[in-house]
Amino acid sequence: MGRKVGSGKLAVLKCPDDRFAGVLDYRSYRLRTRHSTYGASQARKMGRTAKSMKISFGGTPMFNGKETLKVFSWLRKFVKACDDNDVSEGMGLYLIPNFLAVDAEARFTRKLPGSDIGGGQGFLESFPAAVNRLLSTYAKPHALGLAQDKFSRATLVVAYLCSQLAFGHQ
Repeated sequence: MGRKVGSGKLAVLKCPDDRFAGVLDYRSYRLRTRHSTYGASQARKMGRTAKSMKISFGGTPMFNGKETLKVFSWLRKFVKACDDNDVSEGMGLYLIPNFLAVDAEARFTRKLPGSDIGGGQGFLESFPAAVNRLLSTYAKPHALGLAQDKFSRATLVVAYLCSQLAFGHQ
């Protein structure tokens, strides 16, 4: 019999800058198969599923947590690999560590149900809660703002250079 993971209402992360509301919303990373049960039949095929997902992942390096804003692209690729392999949210919760590098995996698995490491306190009980944890851990609002500012400055420089090139060819 499967175990139902997660059933409560989860709060969406807030950011002072509304531009980032969509990427900080765990609902934008939900899997197509939203079943939250995880049973023996899924556990038996976990290794095979993880291997298939790595192929779907496209050889992307595992998320290590050092380049924190890569959490967004990593989550999108993880969701796509799950959807490509018909993985439910119940199983997806337990597959996440297979795609995390050592430090990020240790930090994440402390919060999985059944983990002795976390002492049973504040554990993750659902896939959406896990996504929220990853976002709140790695996607800090100040880092998002700095990245946006850097991108805006780079865009202005490119626009300026393109205008100079266009002016020079007239």
